[in-house]
Amino acid sequence: RFAWGTAASVAVSVALYGILFVTPQYLQSVLGDDPASAGLRLLPMMGGLLAAGGAADQAVRAAGTRVTVTAGLALLAAGLVTLSQVHLATGYAVVGTGLALCGLGTGLSMSAAMNAVMTAAGGDEAGIGASANSALRQVGGAIAVAVLGGVLSTTYARSLRRALAALPARDAAAARGSITQAAAIADRLGPGGPALRTAAGTAFLHGMSMVMLICTVGAGVAILTSLRYLPGRAGPRGAPSPQAPATAAAESGAP
Repeated sequence: RFAWGTAASVAVSVALYGILFVTPQYLQSVLGDDPASAGLRLLPMMGGLLAAGGAADQAVRAAGTRVTVTAGLALLAAGLVTLSQVHLATGYAVVGTGLALCGLGTGLSMSAAMNAVMTAAGGDEAGIGASANSALRQVGGAIAVAVLGGVLSTTYARSLRRALAALPARDAAAARGSITQAAAIADRLGPGGPALRTAAGTAFLHGMSMVMLICTVGAGVAILTSLRYLPGRAGPRGAPSPQAPATAAAESGAP
């Protein structure tokens, strides 16, 4: 319960970090939103997080840990797939739907997984269990940002290569470095600006799609392991985890 609950929470954290790393850049540099507007457009995800997190405890009592975590991960995967299909012409309704699904899935699966972790660790080990789980989620998130950022940057630069052929070398290098720089260069190019902005936006969305699909694969693996290893029902909080007979006998000193 502790190990696989932690694994599920780490998988959710990786996806959440990926979403929060990529989506604000898309909203600001591709759609042209200011930071405040971009923040408001993330509200469907935050609303989903709050709603599902509040309902997770009741869902665990009604359906059990395994079903609740798996259902949350499935919602998260559906949201990630929706975000992976975003193109330049895609309306915000699709993006908002994807974000809402991700929020619902994250709130449901994370809360249920943490419930399993704390139930397994309960009593005197609750603090240690919570600290270990939090550390693993933070480390997993940091590694995810590094890896997913590399995937995004590489895919973006490769997709944009042809569109930069006519630019001066300095501008081409800057535009290749980030979508933000490409948008700034497009603003001062005059008639050639819209073409560069379109090419940069398309290239960024290729990278964003790759990031979301990688996170989807991670969520899919977590679904399989949760179905296989998480318990159907959580025991009372603080109850000792069940032990194999041989382990229990060894700890008691029995032959």
